[in-house]
Amino acid sequence: MHILLLNETDWFLKGPGAQHHLFERIAKNNKITVTVFDYDIDKIQYSKSRLVKKTIWKNLSRTVSNSNIKVIRSSNIRVPYVSRISSLIMNFFDIGTYIRKNRPSVIVNLSVANGVIGYIYSKLYHIPFVFQYIDIIHELISIQYIRWIARIIIRYLLKHSDYIIVLNKFLKDFVNREIGGKNDISIIPNGISLENTKIDEFTVQRLKTKYNIRDNDRVILFMGRLYDFAGLIEIIDYYNEKITHYGLHLKFLIIGIGKVFHQIKKKIREDNANWVVITGLIPYQNLANYIELADLCLMSFKYNNITKNVTPIKVLEYMAMKKPVLSTKLPGLYNQLGENHGLIYCKDQKNLIMDIEKYISQKEYLKEQGLKAFKYVSRNYLWDILAMKLKKIIFNLIKNPDK
Repeated sequence: MHILLLNETDWFLKGPGAQHHLFERIAKNNKITVTVFDYDIDKIQYSKSRLVKKTIWKNLSRTVSNSNIKVIRSSNIRVPYVSRISSLIMNFFDIGTYIRKNRPSVIVNLSVANGVIGYIYSKLYHIPFVFQYIDIIHELISIQYIRWIARIIIRYLLKHSDYIIVLNKFLKDFVNREIGGKNDISIIPNGISLENTKIDEFTVQRLKTKYNIRDNDRVILFMGRLYDFAGLIEIIDYYNEKITHYGLHLKFLIIGIGKVFHQIKKKIREDNANWVVITGLIPYQNLANYIELADLCLMSFKYNNITKNVTPIKVLEYMAMKKPVLSTKLPGLYNQLGENHGLIYCKDQKNLIMDIEKYISQKEYLKEQGLKAFKYVSRNYLWDILAMKLKKIIFNLIKNPDK
């Protein structure tokens, strides 16, 4: 079986998301190959000239060992407003050439523009087309008229896909509203792997020393994409005086990169907020050692059109590490994970920020909630089981393309 995966972000820097966890596990089977077309969305790839040449990476793995993912990134012209267009033009030809030569068994789409390209070729070569819809994609686009165009394109692709896979019931309901109902939709939620919860005590102790975490300190943690709606700067503002002048023993560990990364670094420096540590990106295989430092993990998103339906992997990864999670009561998250499973819900971000101080001192209560979290996710959200479900869907679609 040969799977062609169409992505529209950087495979290496974004996530790892559901696509990484699922397809890297599927690709461990030596009878299955997975090829990804991605895009250097943050313009990270270096080139001495304005032409960034086509690049191919083989045998890649971010979440598991011995995976067999291949990533292809088409050439593009590194000029503002031209880079994306040139990449799409090259993708059209590169994807077409790749399909003609390799004839994949199925095309799985995660994107808008690359999705259009993949859909055209799926019809030309009679290849099943699957839309893995992991977010309300058009809401992530900041320019309004492009967002409107993207929604129309996505609606068309969803309506004409041979199969649709979503992360949760909210996304399934949204898709059904967009396309007027479709039977071939399956929910494959985010998951966890117990292999990735193993820690190295020496590394944990070294990190405590590096970040000056003492025995009487309480550690809160946020990891993932650093969005402006994550409330991270607001947390620093609220607690800085309490810590620097009133002796509150709190450390704030922030892992990731994103829109407010440099703002946070600047704020730490200007406010002398040495109790805040921002690490940037760290290898996924080392995340468990960082999460182990935390007494309380945060899902501090404001409610908006982007966050209302999310069920981020990071929440499940916190829970798998036996860590309690303090979260705003986002509908998608609450609908999937419910009550009494190690999540402590706050009605909004303002209350969450104030409640950090309330809960951080309740050591036994937090430990109890962490154990509840672990028991729940280890019974219901293992990546290996979810990957088997996805593989079965794809296999049945290939075997019975007209059903």
